[in-house]
Amino acid sequence: MSCCCFDFLSPAEEVDVVVVGAGLAGLACALRLHDENPKLRCVVLEARQLVGGRASRGGADWVHGQHVATWRYLKRFNLQTDGSQNGWDNYVPGGPECWIYVDGKLRGPEEVSAEPNRLFFGKFEELIEKWIQEGREDVRMSTLAEDAFDRPPTADERRLMEGMMAEWHAADLADVGVYEDDLYSERIRQLAVSRPEILSEDGDEGHWRILGGHQGLAEKMAQPLDLRLGSRVAAIRWSSSGVRVKLATGAELRGRCAVVTVPLACLEDLQFHPALPERKQLAIKRLGRGITTTVYFHFRERFWPEKMAFLFHSLSSQAFWPGRNRTVLTAYFGGQTANAQLLQLDDAQLSQEILRQMAEIFSKPLAELQQLLVKSDVRRWDNDPFAKMAYSYCPVGTAPLRAELAASCGDRHQLLFAGEATHPTKASFAHGALEEGERAAMEVLLEASRIAMVKAAQTCTLTRSRINSADASTVAEGDDNESVGPKGGEVGTDGNSRPLPLPMTLTGEPCNVEELRESAHQIAALAPVRPDNGWVCAICLGGSNEPQGDLEVKGCLAWRKLPCGHVFHKSCVLPWIRVGKPCPLGRCSVPAAARAGKREMRFLQSKSAWQLLPDDVVARDLLACGQEAPLRPRVVQA
Repeated sequence: MSCCCFDFLSPAEEVDVVVVGAGLAGLACALRLHDENPKLRCVVLEARQLVGGRASRGGADWVHGQHVATWRYLKRFNLQTDGSQNGWDNYVPGGPECWIYVDGKLRGPEEVSAEPNRLFFGKFEELIEKWIQEGREDVRMSTLAEDAFDRPPTADERRLMEGMMAEWHAADLADVGVYEDDLYSERIRQLAVSRPEILSEDGDEGHWRILGGHQGLAEKMAQPLDLRLGSRVAAIRWSSSGVRVKLATGAELRGRCAVVTVPLACLEDLQFHPALPERKQLAIKRLGRGITTTVYFHFRERFWPEKMAFLFHSLSSQAFWPGRNRTVLTAYFGGQTANAQLLQLDDAQLSQEILRQMAEIFSKPLAELQQLLVKSDVRRWDNDPFAKMAYSYCPVGTAPLRAELAASCGDRHQLLFAGEATHPTKASFAHGALEEGERAAMEVLLEASRIAMVKAAQTCTLTRSRINSADASTVAEGDDNESVGPKGGEVGTDGNSRPLPLPMTLTGEPCNVEELRESAHQIAALAPVRPDNGWVCAICLGGSNEPQGDLEVKGCLAWRKLPCGHVFHKSCVLPWIRVGKPCPLGRCSVPAAARAGKREMRFLQSKSAWQLLPDDVVARDLLACGQEAPLRPRVVQA
């Protein structure tokens, strides 16, 4: 995070976008960029020799919620899930079961569902919602603990509750602020105005296991991308001209922007020049770095209840659940208290201690379990140099800092950040990382669209005098050999006398901002329109070069007509609309006479001029393009 001391002297590989990190956020960002613009030169740099980040090596197997973003990717890559353990927290005979070990007794699902002080997740959710909706100040989540009990707790019930919440938040309740789970404050409601997905309904709480884990999903996502494994980034220089990314090997890449998706704890390992803004440095320093550990125990045979889905207990290893293989039992724990007891041990000692706890919980001789054990596999993130943490949390007073961590740097958004830690409402979740990667990709594409619009406006300025001074006779019907537009190679052409890069269709009603705030799927579902030879997309400046009979022959150049009547390339307008922006030509009003008659104003390719019907309509407001004085098209006779 410090100011860079590296010299950027070696020749740099030229790219458009550099994505740092091939975790779920980085892959989602690069994949969205690839989908929206296959010609974009996007390189993904990953320090490890495998993709997936903290979701790799068994770090995450679960999908939490029936409507989260993960399902779109699973459907796309035809990956299967196992939902057989859903319903564990609402016992139905014959269904998945939740077991509890507390006060020296292993309790089955009937007792868990009937006795007080057994499950606490729902209780805390209710308490947090009430606290935030009342507008109370942020305090330690442990402040709410006493109200989570149905009756005065025993010491062991208190340890049970603390362990349940610690493995969920990757931190002890005394370390986590109540606003860590904020879905209700005015701050979040304001954020949701521009990002409605942060309050999207994730569906009923459930747990689906991905067959192959998020690791398998990450591998599928990476297949179409330009991925560089074993490429550790050492330094990033960012300026108004773009970014230069230096690898530990000395190799360099230069691009328009970089999207940094490394874990929160690893941001301090990167050197930035100039240094990051103070508010972002504060976010990196103060946001919590949760630690969880997973241990897979492979046994020769199962010794736990057949229908057991989850077992929570008051010992330091906190939770058990069966693995994908019926003879694998997974142990999972997190938080400072558990970590202080267990992470000081080496892997062999850690496995033996958890095995001892299993023997106590299931009333089995330790020697018997040692005989049944085939192997144990410890997955810890605290000593992983490319993770250093499991997932983030918010200490008291730090929830607003997630937005600071997510904020881009530079006048042209040259440096962007994404990951589970930047999500304002879904941090710590894999689907939160996916959403943040998509958000960063949309910011990249939106900035590219903005730059293209500025260039289009500049082109309008440079060509205004030529168009306005042209004699109407030079563009009269039948005079196809003359042009008032720029000659080949000048601004406004591509060297082959392409039409002036001005917006081409201005029919229909005035742009309605609210009408255009549709979902990406609704916009994508708009039927393609048949391109006319005179059309030029105002965003990318590209023309209508598809064959007339094949509307989708080039997917990246397919045309879409928005509700307001303006037409653009699909791949150009989607990023703009997805982030809640109005139509790029939304400030342009169509004259009343033209609206009433559903008239058109289109660019005549052969004459490099505009044709307006009817000819008595003044078009002074049609193409302001952000300039002080609007462009007045010449009126020609049809």
